[in-house]
Amino acid sequence: MIGWSESQCLFFCGAAGMAVSVGLGLICTLIFLFTGRKIRRTLEEEYGKLPRRM
Repeated sequence: MIGWSESQCLFFCGAAGMAVSVGLGLICTLIFLFTGRKIRRTLEEEYGKLPRRM
């Protein structure tokens, strides 16, 4: 590859994989927050607000 040993390759590829996972997790969280608000707004318009539990 680039002159890395097997352990270096595993380390750096694992770190890159974790960074990609964190990035995708953040993107998914933002998407779910946005769509969740939209769904909540739609449901409140159709059915009214739910009473809060104590």
